[in-house]
Amino acid sequence: MTGSRHDRGLVEAFLDDEFRQVWAAERSTGEPRFLPDGEAADLRAIAKAEWRCPVPDCEVEITTVGGTSRRHHFRHNQPSPHASDGESEFHLAAKAMIAAWAEARVPTNASVKEERWTTKHPDTSRYRIADVMVTWETGHQTAFEVEYKNYAPEDWETKQSDYDNHDPNPIACAWLLGHLRLKRPPRGSHLADDPSIVRIPLLGQEWNKAGRPLLVINPVTRQIGTITSQHEGPYGPESPEEEDTYGRLYVDALDDCELDTERGIVTPTMRRIDVALARRRTAEEKRRRADETARQQRLAQEQEAQRRRDEKQQRNSLFAQRNAQRWNASPLKDIAAMRWGSHVPDILTDSSGEWWWIHAEPLHWHLALYENCIHDRPIGTTFTINDCWSALAAHQIQTNNSRSNRFKALVAFLEALTRVSLISIERQQSGLISHLQIDATLDDLERIRHERAERAKKTQAAREAADAESRRVKAVLQQQRREQKKERTERLEADSARDWQAQKQRLADIDARKAEHEKHWIDSDIHRDVAAVHGGEIPPAIKWPGGEHLAAIHATPAHWHAHIYMTHVHGQPTGNQVTPETARKTLEAADINLDENTQSVLTAIDAYLYNLTQRGILRVPTDGQRSYVLA
Repeated sequence: MTGSRHDRGLVEAFLDDEFRQVWAAERSTGEPRFLPDGEAADLRAIAKAEWRCPVPDCEVEITTVGGTSRRHHFRHNQPSPHASDGESEFHLAAKAMIAAWAEARVPTNASVKEERWTTKHPDTSRYRIADVMVTWETGHQTAFEVEYKNYAPEDWETKQSDYDNHDPNPIACAWLLGHLRLKRPPRGSHLADDPSIVRIPLLGQEWNKAGRPLLVINPVTRQIGTITSQHEGPYGPESPEEEDTYGRLYVDALDDCELDTERGIVTPTMRRIDVALARRRTAEEKRRRADETARQQRLAQEQEAQRRRDEKQQRNSLFAQRNAQRWNASPLKDIAAMRWGSHVPDILTDSSGEWWWIHAEPLHWHLALYENCIHDRPIGTTFTINDCWSALAAHQIQTNNSRSNRFKALVAFLEALTRVSLISIERQQSGLISHLQIDATLDDLERIRHERAERAKKTQAAREAADAESRRVKAVLQQQRREQKKERTERLEADSARDWQAQKQRLADIDARKAEHEKHWIDSDIHRDVAAVHGGEIPPAIKWPGGEHLAAIHATPAHWHAHIYMTHVHGQPTGNQVTPETARKTLEAADINLDENTQSVLTAIDAYLYNLTQRGILRVPTDGQRSYVLA
């Protein structure tokens, strides 16, 4: 969308609420007539002779006016008999503009009527009047409704329902807000920096929720505004509420808009939105197809992988059945049962290595190798890898065709035997295994395993005891910290309570002093003198409570003000001079208790004397001296 539609001046001109009548009507036909800006002089004669105000029953002659600084418009030559608050005129002008615009665009056999068509609702028997109604050659109808007044959302829903349920065919309806219904964001808002952001009224928010285009009309500028989401641009919404109540306004000339049977008005902005939505739908459909293709490929791969797993599982199951049958038929099984019963050593039953390269159950070939190469042989006896292969062959145990694979399986078991110290492996300098040596018996391994288990139990017990002691110490420390924190809290609370009591006492002392000063003032002779002179009232010039350093004079302000006022102001001739120093001496003579800080006392007195100048009682001489003269 072009930047010009965001131009601040363009938006402000569109939202201008100053009324200028730019529409008139032919006296003979009632056809609407528009006054383009700058053509007032050219159209003045015809306006006076042949045109009239579009307000019904208004017969006052109109003329055209305008200048270089104001938009050219119509004006009544005499006071008009109708209200001229602007809103009804805007509404009339908007209807006339839509009717003229639609009339210029409908096919030959279609018709345009302005506020003359009615429809009766079958249930409520209410008549609905469209502002402008287009009837197409097919009989299909499109209504235009312009809302300048505060139209309730529930009333709109009822009226739209009447259009939707019209018999025999639904009526398409284009709703347009009057431009006076839009407001800019408040000053100071982050949205106010964007010239295109406007506040959406409640009716417009309901249109948005219903999926309808949000259009705005201005008959003065002959423009249609389209409000879109404010997500575009740098000024996005800060909250969901803000997203619903604010939008971005694009302004288009009415002549650039299209007349549509379903949507009524299609602005260039709406066309751009349609193109953008079509592209988005195309991209989403392309992405959906790509996702579906990828999903089908993943599904095919997963099915193929599952097929291979199933085949492998079937092969392994067959191998396991065959290996179990051979083990059950082997004499080694009876030897194992006779020697160990159900407690065969773990090292012989371990199946964690690469045993599958030897085609027998782990216990079967482990026991075959153990019986032929290790069992009942003295410690220190040696044997070779070939002896191992011979042991397996003697028990008819088959191996994998791959020499390296079956060798890895054998070496894995031999290394497991070295880890439990049953044998040791001797290697040549090249790393090849030269021979294997027996270092212990399985009985030794059981004893060693038992010793290891006992050591592990003791280690675990010691670790648990250490953990328990650590937890105990930690709990003690935590308890100590809690008690210390409680003591600090109680100490702070006690200190705070003492401070509060001291503060209350100070405030009570201040209140007592104030009460004492007030009583002293009420009972004083100067109070009676002031009241007698001023008819029982204390004048504001004495009662003034303000000023600086009041605490430096230990009396109510009115008390010491009265001494100064009655001594240096009341009854004194014009031009009588008074200074803060002379006033201080007056207070001393009246036994007013003054602070030892003389400067604070003089500052308080000077503030009072200056207040008297504000009241016009005293004035400050122009010689620059800090003295006052009775005005």
